[in-house]
Amino acid sequence: MSLNAKLAGAVIAVWMAAATAPGCGPFFPNMFLKDDSAVLEAPVAWFGGEIKRMKLTPPVERRVTSGKGFTSEAADADIAELQAALDKAGVKPAARQAIVDAHRVERQKLRVLADYNEQVREARRTTDGGAPPPNLAVAPTNRSVEYELPPKLPPAPTSRIVVTTGLPGEFADYFRGAIAWQTGNEAAAIASWCALLERPADERHFRSVWAAFMLGKAHLKREPQKAVGYFQQTRRLAREGFADSIGLAASSLGWEAKAHFQQKHWVPAMELYLDQAASGDDSAIESLIWVAAAAFREDAGTLAMLAAHPKARRVMTAYLLADRWAWMDWQGHMTERAKDASKWLAAVETAGVRDVESAEQLALAAYRAGQMQTARRWIQRAAVTPAIQWLQAKLLLRDGKVDAAAAQMEQLIKLFPIQPPTTNVSVALSFGDNLFVPSDVGDVPTPRQMLGELGALRLARREYVMALDALMRSGSWTDAAYVAERVLSADELKAYVDRCWPAVPRLPVKEGDNRNDEFYRSLAGDPPPGQLNENIRWLLARRLARQNRFDEARPYYPAKWQPQFNELVRSLATGNNAALAAIQRATAFWAAACLTRTNGMDLVGTEAEPDWAVHEGDFEDGPTVAVRASFKGNLAPSADEIRRTQRKEATPEKRFHYRYVAASLAMKAASLMPDNADETANVLWTAGVWLKGRDPKAAEVFYHALVRRCPKTALGAEADRQRWFPERDANGRPLPKLKRDQPPAPP
Repeated sequence: MSLNAKLAGAVIAVWMAAATAPGCGPFFPNMFLKDDSAVLEAPVAWFGGEIKRMKLTPPVERRVTSGKGFTSEAADADIAELQAALDKAGVKPAARQAIVDAHRVERQKLRVLADYNEQVREARRTTDGGAPPPNLAVAPTNRSVEYELPPKLPPAPTSRIVVTTGLPGEFADYFRGAIAWQTGNEAAAIASWCALLERPADERHFRSVWAAFMLGKAHLKREPQKAVGYFQQTRRLAREGFADSIGLAASSLGWEAKAHFQQKHWVPAMELYLDQAASGDDSAIESLIWVAAAAFREDAGTLAMLAAHPKARRVMTAYLLADRWAWMDWQGHMTERAKDASKWLAAVETAGVRDVESAEQLALAAYRAGQMQTARRWIQRAAVTPAIQWLQAKLLLRDGKVDAAAAQMEQLIKLFPIQPPTTNVSVALSFGDNLFVPSDVGDVPTPRQMLGELGALRLARREYVMALDALMRSGSWTDAAYVAERVLSADELKAYVDRCWPAVPRLPVKEGDNRNDEFYRSLAGDPPPGQLNENIRWLLARRLARQNRFDEARPYYPAKWQPQFNELVRSLATGNNAALAAIQRATAFWAAACLTRTNGMDLVGTEAEPDWAVHEGDFEDGPTVAVRASFKGNLAPSADEIRRTQRKEATPEKRFHYRYVAASLAMKAASLMPDNADETANVLWTAGVWLKGRDPKAAEVFYHALVRRCPKTALGAEADRQRWFPERDANGRPLPKLKRDQPPAPP
């Protein structure tokens, strides 16, 4: 059993929700081009992965589970073993069935009482609250954790529970103790179970292990040392051949560890929890986190003792390296962890630790704590591993040696190939394989993080196409979009796309998915097949279209948007054909204007600034020309990069620039239409409304054109009276402006 498993689960859920919930808006990925911090950030290790990398020897005791849950397994085992005991005693089938049926009824009553007692305990724990547990990366998972307040307690069970007549002695003793335990008579429970263990060995084959285990639990709170003896007896009895069909011997490892933990016997507690983990019980991982967190609150002597013990040292170091949200500095958590790291590094030095594998881990611990000289010292003691080389590259960058850092990263990425989505990844075999970098949108595995860092290094060295390629393959789409749109020329981008990202069949999008979700999936973890191709080709298509290179742009659009694109191109061609009639051209321009207004983000919008199609236009977040120009770190942009970014990517370079384009097309349509026509007034009014919310000054042009050219229309006349664009009813008729003291008309 894990240490305070239910309490831990509840508190973890509440604390995680508080720590990770954003104030508003979506989650944004780590970005490598805003400053040096993302490249210099220290990776985090999976705590569970570090424990599994210890290659623990499984104990004799193995966890037993059928997947039905412990309570159901125990009930099934109890009935099956009762039947076996009655058979062995020679009880006739009819009498045997009657005893089993009667016991099953009483056992169900006991289960109802046990469930009620657990609800009461849970309610008390929720009311009492508790300090948040250590916030660690336990295992790779994207599961969301939810917590609900316990429901209102039902009425307490009132059914009397009795020991069925005819139960074999050991079963009667055990069940009598179980009844006493659930009704709060601890002394009677202990007496019943002790009586069971005092029976001759041949009379207690089925319930000796159960009784010893429960005696350990009964003494845990007040006499933990006595509990240790009973948990050890549980395992001894199982080894001697007494029945243990539900794996209580394996479970006793964790319970004995808890008894040692209560007495601050740190090493035995950790060793037993490690044995429990090796038995196949992953709940021990959470318990090890609690123990390590508590041990860090002890004095320097205790820490030195733990540092000297090989297994305890691995657990304590793993705890330091597995702080998933230290980067958020939630309530000073990062500061506290830095203090822990300082204490631990000092303790390790005091203990005289010099082994190579510890050096690799401790170098990272020192780096994360900001102790760069200590990190360099441990790097010198360590073997040359990928993780050590990664740290060395970061230290080189800190020293301003960008070229040397880039050269090191170029070699490193060859050692960490990005696995395709179908690859089954086994337990990490090396320290580097067990590292990742936290992100709002998902944990970034080592290969992707390294590629992103390399992309930033290449950009600083003016290797623009190579920088884009690294950022693309790292999944850092927002960074890649900046390079693709603002740094590369359209021709450079087209050549790169043609060479590296040919069109591929697009998998169908599941119902309910939207484009924004697809982009976020590409930012964390493995993007779905074809996603990167579509992203970069679509960006190129819109960029070419903004430059009126329509024939070149067409093949790069996703199939979904090619019909709208073709319609837009046809409308523009018709509108610009001076040989056609004015009304035909006006109709075409108006069609192009409406299509641009409604679908402009997907047809001509910029992926990054100013439109931010990457975020569906909802947010402005990512590298910008201004951000890059103000960058002062070791990876600051070159003068050549800044010069390249001065090219206009959108006209005008304003948020939702395509709305201005749409309005301009509407003005072209209106210029070909007659004055004082309702159709002309509608075009001018609509185009002005497109702009008035965000840019009233730009909308003024359309207001003035409306009142000047269409004063005899209802829309133009009302606009003149209100000195602005009037509201319209469902039928398009202008609505008079209400006076402040005039109540609205009844419906």
